[in-house]
Amino acid sequence: IEHLYSLIPGQALHAVRLGFIHPIKKQWLVFETPLPLGFQSIIEKLRGYSSNSA
Repeated sequence: IEHLYSLIPGQALHAVRLGFIHPIKKQWLVFETPLPLGFQSIIEKLRGYSSNSA
């Protein structure tokens, strides 16, 4: 698993969807974005590791 850390520059932290109420307009805002490059392949590798370890 240690080698997977080198595949992501920075922290492995991501939100697909983030929402909050704007503090001035009091309007609900939602932002969505796909996974960053490399995240999906790392997730698949971790799932494979988990399946093989069980």
